[in-house]
Amino acid sequence: MLRKLHSKLIANLLRQILYSNLRMEEILLISWVLKQALMGYLFLSVLTGFAFADSLSDAQRAHRAGNYQEAVKLFRLAAKNGSADARYSLGSMYTYGEGVPSDNQKAVKWYRLAAGQGHGDAQYTLGLIYGSGQQGLPQDHQEAVKWYHLAAAQGHREAILNLGMIYERSHGQSIPQNYRKAVKWYRLGAELGSAGAQANLGMMYIRGFGVSRNLIRAYMWLDLASAKGIGLAQQGRTVAAEEMTPSQISKAKKMAKDCKLRNYKNCD
Repeated sequence: MLRKLHSKLIANLLRQILYSNLRMEEILLISWVLKQALMGYLFLSVLTGFAFADSLSDAQRAHRAGNYQEAVKLFRLAAKNGSADARYSLGSMYTYGEGVPSDNQKAVKWYRLAAGQGHGDAQYTLGLIYGSGQQGLPQDHQEAVKWYHLAAAQGHREAILNLGMIYERSHGQSIPQNYRKAVKWYRLGAELGSAGAQANLGMMYIRGFGVSRNLIRAYMWLDLASAKGIGLAQQGRTVAAEEMTPSQISKAKKMAKDCKLRNYKNCD
């Protein structure tokens, strides 16, 4: 309310200066009042910003404590004032019925609002929903890819992994199978440390899909993913080793060790 009053006051003062036939002393007086109004507006904005931040952190604490009704109330306050995190959290609470009745339509509404503000998890969640046809929305792989791309642009590892899997598999005319694109996304995810992407990239090297068959590189990526407990990677590493010499296995293990030391960058 106070911010609206300040806005109106500032607008009226500007109109007085621009469109009224005022003497110099009147212009100086109005300019001083305008300066004070602007300072007051900025001060209120800062205070309001702190209040929004507090309501978000209070909401998160209430949610962790299982006080869902209080969390919903505080998330609504922060969401009303533009918090993307709060909007995403409300979407999640409507999905799982925490503090509110489960409502897919409202969940998607809040996810969309957060995603529109660039919230990576919200974009990824919309990709999941469209990719599987959940929460009352029709399955739409093109729409899923759109949201995954937006999340992937922010380095969202799960979105990147899912893009690889979408291109690896055929989804009819909407998303044709494209192994090269799959490898591209798996490689990006692998470099970001995604165990799933590392495992899938290793399997692509074993099969020679979208990339030249290379058992040493396959073993390297599968070894890295195996260390993170990925069962598929452990099985794939065994399959690769059956066709490799001891020296090749030794080389692949050293490559994996060096790759980890480089934080998975420039390994492939």
